[in-house]
Amino acid sequence: MLGTGVTSVVYEAGPERVLKVTWGFHDESEHEADALRLYGGEGAVRLVRDDGRGALLLERLDAGRSLWSVPEAQANEVAAGILRRVWRPPPPGSPYRTLESIARRWAQELVPGDPAVEEAIQLIPGLLDRPPPAVVLHQDFHHGNALAGTREPWLMIDPKPISGEPAYDLAALLRDRRSELARDPDPGRRLRRRFDQLTALTGVDRARARAWGIVQTVAWGPGSPGDYSDEVVKLLAALKP
Repeated sequence: MLGTGVTSVVYEAGPERVLKVTWGFHDESEHEADALRLYGGEGAVRLVRDDGRGALLLERLDAGRSLWSVPEAQANEVAAGILRRVWRPPPPGSPYRTLESIARRWAQELVPGDPAVEEAIQLIPGLLDRPPPAVVLHQDFHHGNALAGTREPWLMIDPKPISGEPAYDLAALLRDRRSELARDPDPGRRLRRRFDQLTALTGVDRARARAWGIVQTVAWGPGSPGDYSDEVVKLLAALKP
């Protein structure tokens, strides 16, 4: 069973820190400390100490203020800047799972029938054919995973690191703010603006960003009722890169 607890602590009479404890390692959280060490506080929360058993001592950020509190266009600009800073090649011998292995598993596990699922299955082989050089990916970077800090205005948190091409890291941002998309009178136009802005700011291939957005959204499945993920897949599918 996977569980996570976060609490503020005072460490060695120094500045206030946050203790994050994960009970029961999970594939997604297993190498969080490795990624934070790789980032070295550059665009991301700084790791102070790691006990190797799921407890991380981190610099304290403002948990009550994420990029969700910022207008979308401005938040996208900040998020894209953070991604450009943290994307770096995996070090030799790094422990991260690869996007290729994950996507191949999805291709086997997804059940055809729904048009969106069938499109995702069809997209995977092309995405795995001669991909761009790999970087360490956050995998779930949306506006809620960038918190206000004191050392820097905004810092990334909670990486679920894997190794793969940068375009994949736009997937969570493309389907972000789903409740706002659901209320928008023209969600397709809004998603197009989002897509255009994020791909321009990060420089990733537009067709690959669209494809990974569809694949990840399908593979991770819809969330709670009203999640709007199914509609996001349709909107992404309608985009013409």
